[in-house]
Amino acid sequence: MAISRDSTLDLNQIGTRVRLLTGIEATEVDDTDLSELVSMAIEWVEDQLGSTYTVDTKNSHDNAVIYYTSYLTSIAQNGMGVEDMKIGDVFMSYVKEDPYGKFLDMANDALLQKNGICK
Repeated sequence: MAISRDSTLDLNQIGTRVRLLTGIEATEVDDTDLSELVSMAIEWVEDQLGSTYTVDTKNSHDNAVIYYTSYLTSIAQNGMGVEDMKIGDVFMSYVKEDPYGKFLDMANDALLQKNGICK
């Protein structure tokens, strides 16, 4: 098996990487919705940077868009979760933490690392 690296990145590849990271198929979140989520992630990254984002100019910015899109896509697919649920005699309680927060942390870390900002 030969492993190769794409030399260029475009918005379609961002979508492919998001699907790979999240495991969410096109039948679950269609390409139109994923495109909207990528746009929302780009807006978030631009707000964090204070400048315009251009795909394939800085790997850390691309990764921030990918991770934040993964965060949003996971929420769009699965919701934010249920805190407590009772079905008949069965009671379930879920952790109140954000289950997709790791993607958000990774997006922030990608921007902090590139910009030399310490937490």
